Amino acid sequence: MSSTEAKSALFEAIAMMGKAFASPVRLELLDLLAQAPRTVDELARASGQSTANASQHLQALYAAGMVIRAREGTSVRYALAGREALSLWLALRDASVARLAEVERAARDYLGPEKNSMRATSTVPARSRSPSSNSDSRSYPPTARSWPTAAAPSAPTPTRP
Repeated sequence: MSSTEAKSALFEAIAMMGKAFASPVRLELLDLLAQAPRTVDELARASGQSTANASQHLQALYAAGMVIRAREGTSVRYALAGREALSLWLALRDASVARLAEVERAARDYLGPEKNSMRATSTVPARSRSPSSNSDSRSYPPTARSWPTAAAPSAPTPTRP
């Protein structure tokens, strides 16, 4: 493989991550997952999408390495893929608010004028390959409308598939 081909392959691989952020639906799903792991059905309801549409978007996020998943009986539970995924989402969100007046206006319209901070307090467990591989308590505190989100349902720790 030539140097030019290798460079193109590298940037094509990185572009896959960018494609994960190219959909408002996927961004909303990431925001919901920053609060708590959820099943496809829970994510579909919270985002107002059909289950099939939410599932397709989640598959794109999974392919980009932004989410992890675990089967629970007939359901699939998704979670953010660790601190790096959360940091990337928050950096994109915060940069959008800081650099794009349209985002700041839309957030202010949604959140109301009393909310001037767009910073979330959500945390995710250390990077892992499946939602059930960590033994922590999976603390994903809701962002209390410091950023537009739906209410997080109570989500048990996923079991090993």
